[in-house]
Amino acid sequence: PILSNPHYSPWYPTTWLVLLLPAHRALQLAIVLHGFLAFFGAHRLARHLGSGRQGSIIAAVAFAAGGPLLSLATFTLMFFGFAWLPWILLWGDRALRATDRLGATRAVLWCGVAWALQILNGDPTAVAFTGAVLALLAVSACRQWASARLVPWRRLAALGSLALLLGSVQIVPTWFRLRDSARAGGLSLDRAAVWSTRPERLVELVSPHFFGDATRDEEDLYFGWSLHDKGYPFLLSIAPGLLVLVLGVAGLASRGTSRRGVWLSMVAIGV
Repeated sequence: PILSNPHYSPWYPTTWLVLLLPAHRALQLAIVLHGFLAFFGAHRLARHLGSGRQGSIIAAVAFAAGGPLLSLATFTLMFFGFAWLPWILLWGDRALRATDRLGATRAVLWCGVAWALQILNGDPTAVAFTGAVLALLAVSACRQWASARLVPWRRLAALGSLALLLGSVQIVPTWFRLRDSARAGGLSLDRAAVWSTRPERLVELVSPHFFGDATRDEEDLYFGWSLHDKGYPFLLSIAPGLLVLVLGVAGLASRGTSRRGVWLSMVAIGV
């Protein structure tokens, strides 16, 4: 029953830190390691897209230390899963656009392995979101290939198949467990939407404490309780910071931004 439950992440590497350290220390170390993973992944992705040294550092800090990702640190499956996002997008974009066979093969392998690790981590949200953005990158890459527009889709299928193959050690037992569970019949929309982030919270992008401070609710300094199913937000913060927001909007508005259509679509999917 443990191996078939993806929420235990039995096949995910950092789970086995509990063999070396006390459980709470192993979890703390895993969180720190994934913080570094998110930072360096965002930095490498920004460099790949043409950012300079300063811009790449800002991107890395904004992603790894921003409100949305830090708010997931108490939900380790989601935190670990999204820490892999920039690495998968980096290798995925390289795989979809590489013109030499060796470079394409290497990128497909790296991307497939990273996506498999995201699958083995056990959170479906990060996996689904990553897949959607990889599909957007494939659409964007089609312009480069002109008459050979099926090339990006073949490579996407190859790296996706590799990820599924490597992740099958978790996917197959989970499938059989799910089939025999109460969830096999599906959930109603009301039940599935519990803990959803309400659209009204988008104002927090500009004014983070518009509804008060969620970390000080016991002092009666949080006033957004009526927005949430449980009287408390699932994500304590969705604010990246005003400076990051301004830079992000400016980048999306600039026609010179690499893969601009992908990032605009990514924002729309996220919202």
